[in-house]
Amino acid sequence: MEGLEISILNLSEVFNGNKDFRCDSDFFKRQYKDFEFLIKKYNYKHLKNICNITRGLTPNYSEFGTKVIRSGDLNDKWRDNSTLQVSSESNLFIIQENDILISSIGFGSIGKVDLFHNQTEKFAAVSEITILRNSNINSFYLANFLKSKFGQAFIEKGTTGATGQLHLYKGNILNICVPILSITIQSKIEDFCKNAYLKVELSKLTYCKTETLLLKTLGLTHFKAANESVNIKSFQSSFASTGRLDAEYYQPKYDNLLTLLRKDNLMIGDVASLRNEGFKKPEGGDFQYMEIGGLRGDGTVISETVACEAAPSRASQRVRKGDIITSTVRPIRRLTALVSAKQHGHVCSSGFAVLQPKQIAAEALLVYLRLPVICELMDLHTSASLYPAISEKDLLGLPIPNIPATVQANIATLVQQSFTLKAQSERLLEAAKRAVEIAIEQDEAAGMAYLAREGALA
Repeated sequence: MEGLEISILNLSEVFNGNKDFRCDSDFFKRQYKDFEFLIKKYNYKHLKNICNITRGLTPNYSEFGTKVIRSGDLNDKWRDNSTLQVSSESNLFIIQENDILISSIGFGSIGKVDLFHNQTEKFAAVSEITILRNSNINSFYLANFLKSKFGQAFIEKGTTGATGQLHLYKGNILNICVPILSITIQSKIEDFCKNAYLKVELSKLTYCKTETLLLKTLGLTHFKAANESVNIKSFQSSFASTGRLDAEYYQPKYDNLLTLLRKDNLMIGDVASLRNEGFKKPEGGDFQYMEIGGLRGDGTVISETVACEAAPSRASQRVRKGDIITSTVRPIRRLTALVSAKQHGHVCSSGFAVLQPKQIAAEALLVYLRLPVICELMDLHTSASLYPAISEKDLLGLPIPNIPATVQANIATLVQQSFTLKAQSERLLEAAKRAVEIAIEQDEAAGMAYLAREGALA
């Protein structure tokens, strides 16, 4: 019996809060019972008595309109505006201020929690999202409880289905026990979260300054593409040199842009080289892996721990501090990131081109490759329809003007300031969640003391 876990329950306990009459061992983990015991030492309420619980709606994607948050977007992606889709105004569930969103389908993303706060744009939630609305306790506190190990354990308990087909039905979270901590600690958690969201906005504004500076330097601030619908090219200057016959590739609107970008006769390959450092999967252990889905809208990328035996075939190359990784698939989505010092030696997907900057500051190359006009140019070089990708040869052949050293230095400073603000934001959010856990495990005084220490360091 060594290593096995056994839970002994009365029949009444088996059916308590078990409307689906589940009898699988996962539903009766001892951890769930231990966590409930801790929470019930406090005044508590069931989630169904705290807020309205509903699900989003599957929209009609036939027209451009309101931005939509999907299950996989609840990882800061909707805040970064990097993977959002658009839909028509019909059949939408519009998200309201202080709604709490829970991703409710999909392996790896199920159980992600976010709070919709102080957004100037309108968003809608699809049916993959569970929405908690009109909470009668502090929404910031409730969101952080659900993010905590306690909330995540109860969400996990309510998840059903096999791997790859996991679902979190709203009926399975109605009876989650939520401890009602004092107004003092709830308000302090709200302050931490609002400060974190403010730093995110400052981070975005700081990064925007880099794009404004670079566009001005390149003479693209007021650039307007030609609107002619016909372009006449000789065979020698078209198919013979490019191998392309499609009309889209020769649109006149790109001629003026390319003239500006080619003025110094430099290409990406002149300022950066491809890093081809292969990764050989070891026999055991784990490694840190960067997938395309981990790219964020601020120019950073998330690394996730992956067991070697579960390593995807795409995990094929290592990255080093200061490298620039850019997705060769659908480059129009601005999927480029800078590898941080903490990510030195991590492994990335074969879907990335790994660039080693040599004659340019890494931050300047990052901002250049993420400029919408450059992403559009990269997209022009893609082939295939389902997974349009740019070749490494075409990527290295993209034109890039000479960027003055002083401008590169200013860009590097601003980018690093932006990254610092984002890291501070993440630390504040992590502290808010951890304070909830400490308050439950120990007491509110310990939770408040932890917040005081973290607030002084942030």
